Amino acid sequence: MSSLDQKLRTLTANYWTEWSPEMRAVLDSIGPLINAHPPRNYYSLFAQATDNSPSSHPKMIELSQRSDFLEKADLACKAYEKYVESAKASCQKLYPELQGKQIAYFSMEYGFDTLPIYSGGLGILSGDHLRGASDLGIPLVAVGLLYLEGYYEQNVDLEGHMRVSYESLVPPGKDVKNYLPLESVQSLLEKTPLIVEVPIGNRTVKAQVWVAKIGRVDLLLLDTNLQENDVNDRSISQRLYASKKPREDERQRRLEQEMILGVGGVKALYKAGYHPDAFHLNEGHAAFACFEILRHVMSSQKLAMDSALKSVCHKIGFTTHTPVPEGNERFDFNLVVSQLKSYLDTFLDIKESTKLLAWGKNTGNLFDMTQLALLFSGAFRNGVSQLHGDICQTMWAHLAELPNKPVNPLPIGAITNAIHIPYWQQPSLARMLDEFGGVEKILEIPGQTLWSLHQQLKQQMLDAVKSRMTTCWKREGLLPDDISLRVNKFPSKDSLMIGFARRFAAYKRVTLILDDEEYLFEFLERMYQKYKTPISLLFAGKPHPDNYPGRNRIHQIWDVSRRLEEYCLKKGIEASVYFIEGYDIELARYLESGCDLWLNNPTRPLEASGTSGMKAGINGVLNLSINDGWVPEGIRHGLNGWIFGKGGEDTTNNEDREELFRVLEKEVFPVFFSRPLKANTFSPEWVKMMMSSISSIMQFFNTERMLREYIEKMYLPAIRAKF
Repeated sequence: MSSLDQKLRTLTANYWTEWSPEMRAVLDSIGPLINAHPPRNYYSLFAQATDNSPSSHPKMIELSQRSDFLEKADLACKAYEKYVESAKASCQKLYPELQGKQIAYFSMEYGFDTLPIYSGGLGILSGDHLRGASDLGIPLVAVGLLYLEGYYEQNVDLEGHMRVSYESLVPPGKDVKNYLPLESVQSLLEKTPLIVEVPIGNRTVKAQVWVAKIGRVDLLLLDTNLQENDVNDRSISQRLYASKKPREDERQRRLEQEMILGVGGVKALYKAGYHPDAFHLNEGHAAFACFEILRHVMSSQKLAMDSALKSVCHKIGFTTHTPVPEGNERFDFNLVVSQLKSYLDTFLDIKESTKLLAWGKNTGNLFDMTQLALLFSGAFRNGVSQLHGDICQTMWAHLAELPNKPVNPLPIGAITNAIHIPYWQQPSLARMLDEFGGVEKILEIPGQTLWSLHQQLKQQMLDAVKSRMTTCWKREGLLPDDISLRVNKFPSKDSLMIGFARRFAAYKRVTLILDDEEYLFEFLERMYQKYKTPISLLFAGKPHPDNYPGRNRIHQIWDVSRRLEEYCLKKGIEASVYFIEGYDIELARYLESGCDLWLNNPTRPLEASGTSGMKAGINGVLNLSINDGWVPEGIRHGLNGWIFGKGGEDTTNNEDREELFRVLEKEVFPVFFSRPLKANTFSPEWVKMMMSSISSIMQFFNTERMLREYIEKMYLPAIRAKF
């Protein structure tokens, strides 16, 4: 391996490379080689460096001899060393009580480019939480599961039918360390790979512990794919949220995953030498961690259960992410008892076990993981927007009446979600802001300069969408001439692009704008005749594999797209609807920076927060949204975006759709198409709103603000509580 290969392997072994501007400059130069490797996994390019590997590609050899590329690599190395070795991070100056402390963060999923173990917003938020904690220097260690098949791959055929497939992130029989930037955690005593054991049902399941370096933050990932396990247990951590089993068995598999995450995760922390002073449970999936924290305190301090509870609960904080019933994990109560009994018997008597399990039992005789987490989180409990906090307070008010609870589960506060700006803002826009003195000086950027950059980003998005659609068409067997014809029909960057991309959950009302197809077509025709500019709707998103109404919405979008094409041909106009398969972080970045308008129309108040609109907003893409989640705190109608409808709170879908079309026609489009001077290629008023969007959202909806709230409201109170 050459010294350059070794240098790049060292750099790409840390996930800091995914948001470092210095590393982006290096990797952009290597970009053409990535096609030979797993998507966006630059680490594997150098981890497998041999005489025949892609790192020996003529392009790579050419790059290694160019002084400008070597200079970029050196700058990246220096930036990395400075970042990782920085002794005095800003948060420890502001919060000296954090010095020498540790906070443990648990989540079922995490969103990274190189390690796609996420399904949607929860994982993306968890990834941003870690990236932001690293930047601030928060002494945080995270815990999750290593899903070697990740979430599913989404393909859509030429009839609009979705197919689900899974591909292993590591080829069978191959060394994980050659494909993913992970290291095996070593046992403190034996200096062998760390294995934790979790009693589940009538057997013991083992899990190996890996660590991913997220800048300054360690992320421990548990993996049950071990020869020592029964063949069925090896696949517990195989996939995120799904298995090959029927529903009853799938629920047991999910329960097993959450026992490994919670019980196994706490065991892994202590066995790996971490000694957390506070615990943050991100969603109810991790609630079983409460039991293992309790067991550890009882064992290490020789305390009875009731005595240990007094200190344990005040070390735990909890964040809930949804008011949607399906989003709050619930299991058959008897199933939970059968699977936890052997574990609970290791440290509790029957009376104590019964008492502990009763705290998870809801009025429907189900074991409610959110309820359990709320009853154990004495440090702080929160929703993820101010509106969501209010909803949670009402939603869970009945828990205050439960007898013999460990802590009062109320009040439930709020810490509004945020995004990691360096990860989600396009580098070219970030550089422009820096050149003009930062976001505070954004009004000094000439309108034409910002609009020209937006047009470049729009073209990048269109190129990426064309590439993905071409891959789809080739896979489905279209001939080259047919593919060329379809590509040539794509709208240009001069079109008005409306984007909608997120999970296809029912409450998000994915197809609201499409459901009155006749009116939509007439509306698009009228707008084309008025402005002589095509309007395009771009959709992307994944439903859960078992969410068949969500899968049907993809088919509906596909059908509307086909019928709109026929309508436009008949009427002699231009307009389009597209569904882009394979929604992931990469596609999200393109859409959230290349569209002109970002559409969001959930049923209020079921969108607890939502962060895609924040990412669009910091890239100058204006929001058009129902007033739900983060929107009441961030969008000011007519200033940095628009708000429409009531989201089903006091209206029907039809009324919200009518309001959506009214706002588009009477308020949004007149601004976009306003050209006071004929020489102008852009609307000065629109660009002014873009500037307002970038500025207002960057300055509040950033992870630094969010994490400082977590420090002050959750982490410091937990640290101050004594075990």
